Amino acid sequence: MFTPNLSGIDRMVRLSLGIFMLWLGLVATDLLADGAINITIAIVGIINVFSAVLSHCPIYKMVGISTLKLTSNKEISQLRMRLVTMVASMLIAIIMIFAMASWRMAEESVLKSAIVMHGNAIKRDLKHVVVWASKNVGGEKTLRSFRSEDEEKILRSFQVHDKADRFVIVHNKHGEMVYRTPISPAFKDLFSQLLSYSEQQLADESLIGGNVFASNYLVFDGHYRASVFQVIADNPVTSPFSSKNFIFVVLIGLWASVWFGFNISAMATRSLEKKNAEVIRQTLHDDLTGLPNRILLLDRIQQAAKTALRNNRSVALFVIDLDNFKDVNNAIGHSNGDYALTMVGNRLRETVRDTDTVARLSGDSFAVLMPDTGYDDAGECASKILTVFSKPFSVDFSARRIDIELIPSIGVSLFPDHGAEPDQLVRRAEIAMYRCKHSDIRTSFFQPDDDPVSLQRLSLLAGLREAIELDGLELFYQPKLNAVTQNIVGVEALSRWNHKDNGFVSPDVFIPLAEEAGLIRPLTSWVIDTAVKQCHDWMDQGMAYPVAINLSARNLHDPTLIDVIRDSINRYQVPADLLQFEITEGAMMHDPLAAQKNLRRLHGLGVTLSIDDFGTGFSSLSYLRSIPADELKIDKSFILGMSANRDNYVIVQSTIRMAHNLGKRLVAEGVEDQGSLDNLIEMGCDIVQGYYFCRPVSATDFSRWAHEHNQQLNAAAG
Repeated sequence: MFTPNLSGIDRMVRLSLGIFMLWLGLVATDLLADGAINITIAIVGIINVFSAVLSHCPIYKMVGISTLKLTSNKEISQLRMRLVTMVASMLIAIIMIFAMASWRMAEESVLKSAIVMHGNAIKRDLKHVVVWASKNVGGEKTLRSFRSEDEEKILRSFQVHDKADRFVIVHNKHGEMVYRTPISPAFKDLFSQLLSYSEQQLADESLIGGNVFASNYLVFDGHYRASVFQVIADNPVTSPFSSKNFIFVVLIGLWASVWFGFNISAMATRSLEKKNAEVIRQTLHDDLTGLPNRILLLDRIQQAAKTALRNNRSVALFVIDLDNFKDVNNAIGHSNGDYALTMVGNRLRETVRDTDTVARLSGDSFAVLMPDTGYDDAGECASKILTVFSKPFSVDFSARRIDIELIPSIGVSLFPDHGAEPDQLVRRAEIAMYRCKHSDIRTSFFQPDDDPVSLQRLSLLAGLREAIELDGLELFYQPKLNAVTQNIVGVEALSRWNHKDNGFVSPDVFIPLAEEAGLIRPLTSWVIDTAVKQCHDWMDQGMAYPVAINLSARNLHDPTLIDVIRDSINRYQVPADLLQFEITEGAMMHDPLAAQKNLRRLHGLGVTLSIDDFGTGFSSLSYLRSIPADELKIDKSFILGMSANRDNYVIVQSTIRMAHNLGKRLVAEGVEDQGSLDNLIEMGCDIVQGYYFCRPVSATDFSRWAHEHNQQLNAAAG
């Protein structure tokens, strides 16, 4: 094979085309990179106030919105044009390079064009077309060794039979002409233009052997090569890139490039919009139920409020919380719990109107937004929502179908009566919902008087949940002493919570809050585990003191309580008789028969039981006799008023005698002075507890106090 030997002009053309392609690549890269940055799908997660002001959009509306939504139509149009320009430029460049190369080869040299175009016909004028071909004739033939028989072979190999219209030349690898045929006078001028020879040079045989051939056109890889040129008359064949068609071809290419670019841009835009819509859907909807989440709910509240304001109407918002879902979830498993939540969402959607919105706020909390709904209608709608939970929810559990009951609490707030902003309406509906839990009712409308207290309650509830999960609580211990000898006979474990903003929160505040919010089970589990571990640590220090733990009414009826206690005993290898559980008299009287059964189960573990706050629960003597309690703990209100109130003195004295008659010890808590202690010793009280001896302290401080107290007793015994 051989290739054109490029002239200086040809090199400059190709170098220019290479530079142009490099520039085009850089531009395309910049467009792609810049376009990728502009069209990257992003969802606003956190935004500050300054950004919201610049965007002229409320913060809650911007969170969860795609960045494409924050882009103007003008910017999107500019982006599309950049994509079109990029694609069109690339295609036009390809067409231009191909056209320019073909045009230059066609116009500069038929020979050069023929080489590149592999024998295609090249137009020279309207009447004649010259076809060039070249073949290696090989061999080591010497100068003038080509004769007529060789010429005939060459012509036959080229399938040329009309000798009048052909011209044969043979040249060696140095470009020197070694043989040529006579040329017809009719075509002498044409071949002269073709080969850049003068007519005299073509006719002069003396030039044979001279280096007169245009060697810059050809590079050889053989010894000799024959070239045959044949004229085909009256059969014009034109190049598609000839001068007359060149502009037309470029215009067609330009139109095709722009059309293709616009279609590519449209396809890219549709793909982006589809992906963007999916991302937005995932951001604004709950993954489990497919319901709108809090972000989308706030936006729909805003839209409903605007419509209601124009039409002088109201909007009702219902917040629904499932009181017992945590217990159900733990009992049937999280997968079944998720399925139950999905069924709740489906039932709510089937119950409300198409114009209403059912959303999942979090966990077991749902919301229903009802536009064009006033106070009276909201009450009826709340009753309708309650019917969703009147029918049990069926789930598969342990290879059988079981029905579970879910108990809702529904809080209602109204626009514009209870607030103008979406987040305010949600918060106040939640406040009303918590009032349901506190009052043991199913539905409650927001009351303005509840707001300050409920806000504090919500803050405490959030903090309490965090404290339980992150081990933010602490157990303090108060000693129980033998009334006569002052020996330590046990300690009572008391929960303490040091809130990061409010300081120490009273157990009288956060324990009822934990019961209302369904946190009493994890709270009690933490208390039991921590107390048993501390009992084990004290045993290692030689202080085997029984530890008393308080149980609430809900704890007493918790089916998992026995397992929690047993697991802690086994984990820390603590004797069961070193654990004591205190249950208030009121908790037992809430459901006496069930309490009696559960107390017997507890006693069966080997732990001891104490009835706390005795004297306030109206329990009968026959009931006291039937429960397996080991001691009675008289309410401290009687002890504190015993010195000043004769009636309290009599009550305490009678209670001590009754306890002894029933075979139980009596504990007096709230002892704060020596006079009260002397009276209790005189009455025959068994155990005393109070600030007079020691306030509740941390485990470390108690260990120190116990050591000092025992030293004092030993010194006094002398």
